[in-house]
Amino acid sequence: MKNPWDTPSPLISDRVQLDRLRRDDAPALVQLLNEPGWLHYIGDRGVRTVEDAIAYLETARQNSAAGMGLFAVRRNDDDQLLGMCTLIQRPYLSQPDLGFALFEMQAGQGYAQEASARLMRYVFEALTLPALSAITVPENARSIALLERLGFSQAETLQIPAEDGSEETLLHYQISPEAWAAARKS
Repeated sequence: MKNPWDTPSPLISDRVQLDRLRRDDAPALVQLLNEPGWLHYIGDRGVRTVEDAIAYLETARQNSAAGMGLFAVRRNDDDQLLGMCTLIQRPYLSQPDLGFALFEMQAGQGYAQEASARLMRYVFEALTLPALSAITVPENARSIALLERLGFSQAETLQIPAEDGSEETLLHYQISPEAWAAARKS
């Protein structure tokens, strides 16, 4: 497989492009990781300062498998950071996990769907992965709807250990290259 940092950059679609999050994105990352939606649906990552954000990016870079990691979602016409898409191998999933989070002021404009679709194209065409996973909490109706529009199907409900010692319920979605190709045609 490819080197984790040789991702064609940027991955371009009609309105957005995806490239690696950079150190100069750290101030915006502090804001994104502390937005109410992120904290409620994804969780507190303890990123409060620019230094915390740089450390978060470095840890993600070190833990990224080939071709995976944190991708900035930027608007093509002005290079504004809209949020991020992620491609992460989680220990409790057999396939990499597609994630997405946009600044709340960017929600509802189709950017998450467009960016996720472009990252999925990269996964299935460039990385040629046999499947892709996505997880969300059961109460995140917007993420569930987006995953279904992208062609994902719910595979199972997972119970994973939470940081506080309790268990967290996650919905696990999957998509195969064949299902992805069919969803693109519709």
